[in-house]
Amino acid sequence: MTSFMGFTEAAQLYARYSAVVDAMEKAFHESVNQFLDFSRDQIRQQVQPAKLQESRSDAARNWWLADNDEDMDAYPRGYVDPRSPRIVDPGELSLFVFAPRASEEQRRRFANIANQSRFRSFCKRGSGGPYFLFTAVIKYPEQENPADRVASIIADILVALNEIVLAPEPEQHTLFDKVKK
Repeated sequence: MTSFMGFTEAAQLYARYSAVVDAMEKAFHESVNQFLDFSRDQIRQQVQPAKLQESRSDAARNWWLADNDEDMDAYPRGYVDPRSPRIVDPGELSLFVFAPRASEEQRRRFANIANQSRFRSFCKRGSGGPYFLFTAVIKYPEQENPADRVASIIADILVALNEIVLAPEPEQHTLFDKVKK
């Protein structure tokens, strides 16, 4: 049998200041959404003539390039968690890149983007499921307008992914094909 010795100090502080905590949380989400909206608008300009698509909820922002937004799983895309406090402090946005319906060869080619010299310093490959490709961790501490840096990097990643989508898959040759020639 357990006993109750009173409410903890943390519980008492939360009860006393819950209205302030709730107001700060609301202000945090509004500010992050403004930042992501501005970044999205800049990305949209930078990827032209490609068309930026967005799927948005309280828990996720997905961005990808396609003519329409009918089936985002058919395209490689970047995902951002807008609830992450790291977006504000220390000033770091993580873009998780994945491709749910890509062939194994396409996933390999998409994942290799992280190894390109222009992305290598902030992209890391890792395990996050079979469709996960890499994470781009974009840092912008104390930068005057962090959306400029974020938009530029995300636009470059989306364009690089789209170039692979538009390129034909390389032909697969077997030893038998080489012998026939």
